[in-house]
This record gives sequence, C-alpha cells and structure tokens, in this order.
Amino acid sequence: MILEELPESVQYLAGVIGLTEALALLSLRGGNVLAVPKNYHEDNWLNEAIGESSAKKLIAHYGGETVELPTSIGAFRVVRNINIYNDHLAGLSNADLSSKYGMTTRNIRKILALRLNQRTQGNAWT
Repeated sequence: MILEELPESVQYLAGVIGLTEALALLSLRGGNVLAVPKNYHEDNWLNEAIGESSAKKLIAHYGGETVELPTSIGAFRVVRNINIYNDHLAGLSNADLSSKYGMTTRNIRKILALRLNQRTQGNAWT
C-alpha cells in the first residue's frame, strides 16, 4: 500500500533495492546526485547504509551511472501520514496521534480528512 503512494522515482528505486533500503538511502543522500560505483567493494559506504545485498543490487543496476535522488521529505511525509491514518484506524485519538507524531491536533485532523477524502474518491495519496 505504501509503495504505490510514493513518488515514481522512489518506487523505482525501491523496486531495485527494497523499500526500507530506498528510504535509508534517501535519508542519507536525498536531494543529491549519487555516483554509483562501477564495481562492488566491501569497504564502500553503501554497505553500511543499505546493506551488502542491496548495495550489490544497486551497483548491478546503476553501476557507473549517476542517480538523482529526490529529497526524502516527500517520501517520509507520505509514510508518516499513512502511519497516522493506520494508527487512527487502530483506535488512537487525535490527542494521542498529536503526541506520538509531534504535531498539532489540527494538523492531525487535516491529514485524516485528506486521507479519508482521497480514499473515498479512490485516488492515490501523494
């Protein structure tokens, strides 16, 4: 559910290395151009950032290319808002959600109203 609601470039990257790893990479380098090495090396920072398996997948797919990584703000906002909605469905009150996510109850209400509106219209939430 979360994947299809993320920006297309993040969806594609997640298809190559996995959603968790794509979000980790965006957290570290989002908004920058990433020069992907041509060959895998054990001491590459990618191993620590996204794990050996995902680093190998990234290099196999993009090796020697530069990849423009979108800022992580939009992707993390989508994930946060979906989590807020799911927590609401699980029974958390707006006050509880406000405390948990460090937001005002007014913002929580806006996020929930937007989500409910988009869900009833069948639109993706981006």
